[in-house]
Amino acid sequence: MGNTGTVGLLSNGSLWVAAGAAFVAALGLTGSGMGIGRTTAHAGGILSEKPELFG
Repeated sequence: MGNTGTVGLLSNGSLWVAAGAAFVAALGLTGSGMGIGRTTAHAGGILSEKPELFG
């Protein structure tokens, strides 16, 4: 996704967090991406709590 993803994340942060949470939930339900899901959820939590780290 590159720059487009970064711009989208910065301009629509809450939307991306919601979409990411849904994606993580889908991964969790399949059971095949639990490790990735946990890592992504952790990163999403950091991003939502401390956005200054990413800007």
